[in-house]
Amino acid sequence: MDGFLPRRLPLLRVALATHRMAETVSTSDSMTNSKRSCLGPLDLRSLAFGLMATTGVLDPAALQGQLSSLQLEVNGGASIPVAEFAGVEGWEGEAAPDVGFGVHFALTRGHVGYLVGFSEHRFRCPAAGCGAEIDLVSTAWDVGLRLNLRRSGVVPWLGLGAVAAIVQADVGTSEASGPQGGTVRGESERGWGLEAGGGVLIPVADGLAVNPGVRYGRVDLDLPSRGVLRERYLVVDLGFVLGF
Repeated sequence: MDGFLPRRLPLLRVALATHRMAETVSTSDSMTNSKRSCLGPLDLRSLAFGLMATTGVLDPAALQGQLSSLQLEVNGGASIPVAEFAGVEGWEGEAAPDVGFGVHFALTRGHVGYLVGFSEHRFRCPAAGCGAEIDLVSTAWDVGLRLNLRRSGVVPWLGLGAVAAIVQADVGTSEASGPQGGTVRGESERGWGLEAGGGVLIPVADGLAVNPGVRYGRVDLDLPSRGVLRERYLVVDLGFVLGF
């Protein structure tokens, strides 16, 4: 009973607008010069809004898109170190940001999404800071959970995930490849870490959304004979989400 009147309000608006129009027409039958005023802007507006409310055009839920439960997301952006490289002999120094990208599948059930995918983050450390030019490429498989604060429309979300990463390091050296210098490549053992962050899923078309977000990550990676590289970084990226 409590929900009866709210559900019938659009119908009542239409009936009231129609009644006003009929009353105006009946009182103006004998006044030829006033026939144009019988459908005044107020009555037309009331009828239009009543009809749209009845058919759901003004229903906020009808204006909000909702992706299907299975989604593919491709994202790209910036990988930004938030701490100096530490733990590796000869590599202590301030790292510079570089690019990152990822591909993930997501399965959403209610307010919870389950993600699995692949990501790559790149970092640089100039010779002035690390004693040698160092290019790091961290590749990882990751799984995570995403809590959606809404189920449709513009959806803010919070996420937490685990990453299993390997880092490859190209280290510039003047001793390699003759006087012109060169690079020496090293690779870490697989390291484990966490990522946490948030963002906003914004539908832009049927089955398509954009997903700007920010994540904080930390991974410890063992480089044989050099030590443990501690990565601490932010990822600021934009994802394109396709619903199946």
